[in-house]
Amino acid sequence: DDDALTVDAPVAQIRLGAYRRRGSSRAAMEDCVAIGAEEGVSILNDRDWPAREPSEEITSELSVTHGRAVACAVDGHGGQEASRHAADRLPGLVASFSTKTPESALKAAWVRCAEELELDGPGGAVAACCCVDLEAQTISLLHCGDARGVVVSSSQPTAAYETSDHTLKLASERAALENRGGSSRGGRVLADQWAVAVPRALGGKVWRAAGISPAPDVSTLPCGGADGLVLASDGLWDVLSSDDAAAFVRANRLFRPERSAAQVAAALASRAAALGSTDDVSVVCVFFDR
Repeated sequence: DDDALTVDAPVAQIRLGAYRRRGSSRAAMEDCVAIGAEEGVSILNDRDWPAREPSEEITSELSVTHGRAVACAVDGHGGQEASRHAADRLPGLVASFSTKTPESALKAAWVRCAEELELDGPGGAVAACCCVDLEAQTISLLHCGDARGVVVSSSQPTAAYETSDHTLKLASERAALENRGGSSRGGRVLADQWAVAVPRALGGKVWRAAGISPAPDVSTLPCGGADGLVLASDGLWDVLSSDDAAAFVRANRLFRPERSAAQVAAALASRAAALGSTDDVSVVCVFFDR
């Protein structure tokens, strides 16, 4: 339907779907994902599957025609406690802040998640989250760590927008870590016996003591010019660029319109595995129909 991809018209419907698969090098699944709206919430948060069972999980597609849609892809580090907590709590918390702007509601929900997390040992989670508001016609994107959000547009082959990963490759992140009393070696944060890849994440006492901050970055964009989003853990981004993922989703929307958002999320994760990703991969696809 060409009308569904006419980006200068208001978004009339949002369709969301999510998928996660255990990486071939992983003994346990640590990622969790969630999609939600007034119509309901779907969360993929089972702790793991027996080795002989299929190591993947997919949601049904969620269609939203009013209000706000929320989604998150949460990558657990050192267990699933933090990622499960975030996926379980974020959709409901965003809804509870309905009187706030979408950007403020998303940030307040994340901050509350961080305050609520009780984890005595090491471990934590990074995430990419969105809150799409149909009345305001805006996309609010939150990220913390190296999970990433990418905006897709049918009018351009590359990513229309991408979040900037929080890693120690950035001088600003290294300086901020040092200001929080943290230290690093070889591009990783030193946290007791751990060497953590990110300076920002939800974390327990060990990570917080090492200067790892849960502070997110949040940005808001107009829906005009966009027809979709991808939120994913670094299992995807290790082998696919933001432009690659945007082109993949754009091509599916244009040439495989019968595929649901969840099916495209699964296909994108399968593409990552085919390219050599052995990490857990969690993907959320969000489609805008006009």
